[in-house]
Amino acid sequence: GRTVLIVTSDHGGGAPPNSHRYAQASENHTIPVIVRGVGVPAGADLYVDNPHRVDPGETHPSYTDPEQPIRNGDTGTLALDLLGLPPIAGSLMDDPLRVAPSDGPPVARPPAATSVDGPPPPQGTVAVRVASWTDDVEEVDGRMYLDSSDLELVDDASYAGRQTVGLRVRGVAVPQGARIVAAHLELVVDEATAGPTSLQVRAQAADHAPPFTTATADLTTRTLARAAVRWPDVPAWSTVGALQRTPDLATVVQEVVDRRGWTAGNSLVLVVSGTGSRVARSADSHPDDAPRLVIDYATR
Repeated sequence: GRTVLIVTSDHGGGAPPNSHRYAQASENHTIPVIVRGVGVPAGADLYVDNPHRVDPGETHPSYTDPEQPIRNGDTGTLALDLLGLPPIAGSLMDDPLRVAPSDGPPVARPPAATSVDGPPPPQGTVAVRVASWTDDVEEVDGRMYLDSSDLELVDDASYAGRQTVGLRVRGVAVPQGARIVAAHLELVVDEATAGPTSLQVRAQAADHAPPFTTATADLTTRTLARAAVRWPDVPAWSTVGALQRTPDLATVVQEVVDRRGWTAGNSLVLVVSGTGSRVARSADSHPDDAPRLVIDYATR
């Protein structure tokens, strides 16, 4: 038995007061979500098994609120997760729901897919660009900026403060426990700068890093992994549009993919801090030049 049944619905519909036009009707912001199958205990509450989601009650939270409910769009990501597949690239709902308690039996998932020519090669390269304007952020004195047109690393004269920059990379298709051979972050120059600059890159200590929010200090209050890579004496960035690469970030990425809860296709957050000023393009204004994480790995 590997069958899992997921049932949900659209909101509203039909004649007033149930049509989409009537936002005040509870039928328009309340939907059923039912999951049944192997490893899913009868009578389980999805909100109990997913404490990072919050039952909205009679409120209508927006998609940018820090406390998110379970939405019908989450069922698509859940179905992909049960099939052993990553979320759809660029999806804002890329945090799979749990459908069994942490101390309960695992939900049956299919074995890893193989090609007709045999198992996949024991090594590979993953290159993932920041996919959304909400995934590259700046924090200054606790205030979060999710819509910056560029990324100041790290001094920003317009705010008279030193920033911390966060980059959330979705769909990192590296198997859990793989050996990271090499990794680096690619940045495209947005402004020419040449002053003394030294940076440091770390990762969030999370199995599947959650999206950034506008909550105070959402970036700097996240728990960071121990590994840190220094980028001292960053050379001058003299040519706008030129590609820049960080030093090798293998140790930073390794600590995340070694986590027991890591799964290929999860999201990873990198945090850049330091002193000085270099300015890179962001996903907001240059999506094709947004920061990109490149990882070379081998299975152990």
